[in-house]
Amino acid sequence: MNLKNSQKSVLFLSFLLLFCSLLLFSDLRVNLFSNSLSEYESQLEEKKEEKEKTLSQLEQVKVEIARIQDSGYSLDQQIILIDAELKRVEVEMERVEEDLKEREEDISLKEEDLSEKQEYVEEISGKLYKNSRYSFLEILFRQGNDDGFLQTLIFSRFVIASQISYMKEVIEEIRELQEERDDLEKQKEIFEKDQGEFEESKGLLAAERTRVQGLLNERVATRGALTRRIGGLERDISELQKFLLLMRSGGTVVNADSLGTGDGVGSLSYFRNNAPADSFAVFSFGAYTHRNGMSQWGAKARADAGQNYEQILDFYYYGAKIDKRDNLMEEIDVDGFGRMDFEEHYLLGIREINGVWNTESNLDVLKAQVIAARSYAVARTNNGQSSICATQSCQVYSNNHYGGAWARAVEETRGIVLLDANDNVLSTQYAAVHGGWLDGPGPGKYDVRQNKGSWSANIAEAWDNISGVSWFYRNWYDRVDRNHRPGSGVTCSTHPNAWLTNAEMADLVNAYLYWSHDSVTSD
Repeated sequence: MNLKNSQKSVLFLSFLLLFCSLLLFSDLRVNLFSNSLSEYESQLEEKKEEKEKTLSQLEQVKVEIARIQDSGYSLDQQIILIDAELKRVEVEMERVEEDLKEREEDISLKEEDLSEKQEYVEEISGKLYKNSRYSFLEILFRQGNDDGFLQTLIFSRFVIASQISYMKEVIEEIRELQEERDDLEKQKEIFEKDQGEFEESKGLLAAERTRVQGLLNERVATRGALTRRIGGLERDISELQKFLLLMRSGGTVVNADSLGTGDGVGSLSYFRNNAPADSFAVFSFGAYTHRNGMSQWGAKARADAGQNYEQILDFYYYGAKIDKRDNLMEEIDVDGFGRMDFEEHYLLGIREINGVWNTESNLDVLKAQVIAARSYAVARTNNGQSSICATQSCQVYSNNHYGGAWARAVEETRGIVLLDANDNVLSTQYAAVHGGWLDGPGPGKYDVRQNKGSWSANIAEAWDNISGVSWFYRNWYDRVDRNHRPGSGVTCSTHPNAWLTNAEMADLVNAYLYWSHDSVTSD
């Protein structure tokens, strides 16, 4: 049924009032139905099956870890026992060494004593031999009293006999000491052999313990990987379930849990704490933006994650070439400021970045912004053939120049611009926040860290969201100047009571659906 023109106008104006926010619906209509419902249901079942298999693998790994830990404990106990035996052997060997030392000293003393006795016996024996050369008659008929001589002779023989008997005793003691020493040497050899065997066994057990520990570490790492995998699958399953709900609801609702945090007037928490029951909130992502080219906050998050300025520009200006040009304009005309040096003056006065970013740690995002600003100015003025405005309608300029890291970024990228496929300098649009979605060319529309196949599933992974910018998402705006006239001074402001009744929400959705229908003309 056709509506009258006046009715159409009212519906169109109602939609236009919230156009910033309702961009969300067009995004979802483009992406939600890129695959059929059955395909997403199949994906969900596959994820569930994969989760079950992974859970089974995890349980098996846990059993293996318990077995390996028991095995490691047993090896530890065996090593402890061997260490105890080694300690005992070391104590016994120390005892044997002390006994051997004592025996060696005793033998040495006995041998010295024996040597002295032997010398003494030899001396007495020599004298007896000498005296034995006299005949009995010579001794009998010797002059003088020979009683002393005979007594001496008899005493010498007695001494020799006594010393020989003592020497025999010493020799026997030496023999016994040598036998004890030999026994101790044998004990020492046995202990040394035991010690070697224990050391070898300990080495083998230690090597096995190292192998078991390595296996345990590998299994623990596998357990961690499987646990993380299950967590990822659970998140994927949750996202797919939410996504299916979105598809079944027509794609008009975004899961509130996917939104960022904050408690300002434009936040989800403010709506929940202040809106009446059964109210609707409509949020826009990326604030008021054309969604073309670079997201400055997205670029900041990418740089913080380690991307360099070339990687950042390559994503946001897909297909463009980064090149240094020697024929760029030397001067530029800036509305309200006059003619000035392009590199040394104009680029230093670009005020398109947050001042707190002007640090060496943010050099890559500054370089990306400088190259984008330089390229835009060259394309906008046709390389100096016309002037450029100093407001957001072009790019903001101020005579209050940035120094520090910004000046370094300008100098180190001097002459570098972005070129299109025809080697013309590219008109490099950029905005503060795109809300994780791009309209420009590229391999994908999502400005996200991990592309999960749907816009709603990527909200938490959007670089804008990761950056922490408060304007990643906001509720709708109260715009007095609906035509957004340049220089009007009118900006979008968040309405403090940004919620709708059931009837108001239904009117807006119906107005949008009617306006976007094929039968409605462009006006």
